[in-house]
This record gives sequence, structure tokens and C-alpha cells, in this order.
Amino acid sequence: MNKINIYGAGVSGMTAAIYLKKRNPKLDITLYEADTRVGQKILKTGNGKCNISNVYLDDSSNYNNSLFIEEVLKETNSQDLKEFVLEDLGLVLREDDSGRLYPYSEKATSVLTAYVNKLKELDIKVVTSLRDTLDLTGITIIATGSYAQSKYDGYDYLTSLGHKITPLIPALTTLKVKEDLRPLKGIRFKVKAKILKGNKVLAVDEGEVQFRSDAISGIVVLDLSRYYEAGCEVSFDLTPEYSLADLKELKAKFKDEDEFLCSLLPKMLAIEVKKRKDILHQLKDFRFTVSGLNSYGEAQITKGGLDLKEINYDFSSKLKPNLYIVGEILDIDARCGGFNFGFAIISGLTAAKSILRKLKFFIN
Repeated sequence: MNKINIYGAGVSGMTAAIYLKKRNPKLDITLYEADTRVGQKILKTGNGKCNISNVYLDDSSNYNNSLFIEEVLKETNSQDLKEFVLEDLGLVLREDDSGRLYPYSEKATSVLTAYVNKLKELDIKVVTSLRDTLDLTGITIIATGSYAQSKYDGYDYLTSLGHKITPLIPALTTLKVKEDLRPLKGIRFKVKAKILKGNKVLAVDEGEVQFRSDAISGIVVLDLSRYYEAGCEVSFDLTPEYSLADLKELKAKFKDEDEFLCSLLPKMLAIEVKKRKDILHQLKDFRFTVSGLNSYGEAQITKGGLDLKEINYDFSSKLKPNLYIVGEILDIDARCGGFNFGFAIISGLTAAKSILRKLKFFIN
């Protein structure tokens, strides 16, 4: 049983293929991809720099299903990821001030090139533009990714095999709001942000918000989008370093509201704050009514996926023998910062290790 078919030539699928073939060259591995080329989503990650991982990757609390991730990390952790990136892909990593890990070149093209070159070097067969049914001969890995920026609907594969998919929505995406954002278009500003429904705070984060004409964006907003519920609002503390009492004292040092606001905010943001009256309250609670999430085409990931009750911690299916399911198609999601990309690698490595053991090709 040396035949392995991998559906989806993204990060998790290519990782599994390379790890397997390098350690057992006799394996007959074929990668199937719906796009015309492999790994195209890599080029869109980390604003073109490719945020591969994070120094806090082993903290399972960064993920939605943290207990499942905690068990997975007992088998494969951030050190295994770093070893794969260096020894299998031949890439050196660079850490930024926030703990995000990038290729040293800080170019996503370097990561994609490393994957493509290794597939060629190991003579792994690649079939692109696939619109075919599953070949379940031998061992099958489904690594088709999610609806986010994807052409592949792997969910149909899983449901046809009897698996359950939890509810799906775009995540790490921009938020559409009811208010007119056009006056704020182009402004970037550091805030403390929270998403709330009624009096219930769903999540809190800090970072830079970016105002577009049609939506609010920025890493802090993308992270909050994971907690979206219908009827929610998003609130920005525009002056997190100052308490309300501090602001009252500071305001008294200026001749009028305009001078005070312009001492703190970009001009157009100051104008919008003043329009809403009670400027001190607005500085601490500049609020928008969320009308919805932007589309899967803008989303970095999809929230929801394969029900984790139906797979083991090595990503093997509990329903079908010799079937593995890895990557973003699973009901696993995390905040921005390399956690989702890192999980894609971790899941591919873990499944590959399990397959090698299944084939009696033992690894250290």
C-alpha cells in the first residue's frame, strides 16, 4: 500500500507530500490541485511576506478548539515545524517584534519556490486543474483548504464520505458597518477594540484599525471578526492610554474642542468624532453597527469545517480507514500572526508521521 493520493496542493498537502517522500522515496505520491498552479494562497499571506508561524504557536489557547490542538502538539510542535522549514524546505526564519515568523527574505515567493522546487526534486507527481472524483485507492489525504480564497470545494468530498461539516462563515475578514465610512477612507489608527452584542463583550484586542470606504479592516478587526454574531457592534477606544478623567484634564489645556481633538487624531477622524457629540465619550467608545462579514473572497480563513469528533489526533478519519484530513478544511481556526499557516504545516507533518508508522516505516 505505497500509493498516496493527496487532494489539495496548499501548505498542508505539500508539507505532507514532501515529508513522506523524503523519508520513504518508494512511496507513489500524487498531489491533485484544482487551481492551475500549486500553493497560490501562499503568495497572499502576511501581506506578501508569508507569516509562516509564531513563537507562541505551542500555546493552544490561540485556537478555537484548544483541547484538540493541545493533544496534537504533543506529537508535533513548533520545533518540528522549524526543523521541517529548515531541513526539508531549506528556508531560514526571521522573527519580528511581535513574535511572528517569516522567511528570512520576507518574501512569500521564497516559500512557494521552496515548496515547488522540493516537489520537483523528490519527483512528486502533481495534477492541476482537477475536477474529478476521489481515488480512494491506497491512502488518501484531503487537504483542500476552505472556501476562503479557494476554488476547491473539499467539503463535498467529506460529506460524500459520511463526514459532518460544522456551520461555515468567513473569518479573519473585514467588517461591513451601517455607518458611512467614506469620510474616514484611508485612515489607519491604533486602538483598543472590542466586539460586543448588547452588553456582552465577545472579544477584546489591540492594534491598528484601517478604514475603507466600504468596510473596517486592519489586523485588530480581522481578529475580532472570528467572534462575529448577527446584531453585534464594534467599539474603538481611540485613546487607550488615557482614562476619561485624564481626557477631561487634558481637554482643559486647549482653547476649544477642535484644537483638542486635532492634538490626538487625524483631521477627518477628529471631525467624525465631533459630529457624534460628547467627544470625551466618543474618544473612549467610538462605535459602529456591524451589518455583516465580507465575502469568502476577502477572508483569510473559514470558521467551521470538519467536525473534530470524527477524526483522531493524528488527523486520521474515524469513519473511513486510510483517510486523513488536514489543514484549513478542519474546524480549527486562530487569530492572525502565523497560527493558521503554522497549523497547516503541523497537521500535514502529523498526518505524514502517522502514515509512515502505518506503513511500518518508523521514524525517530
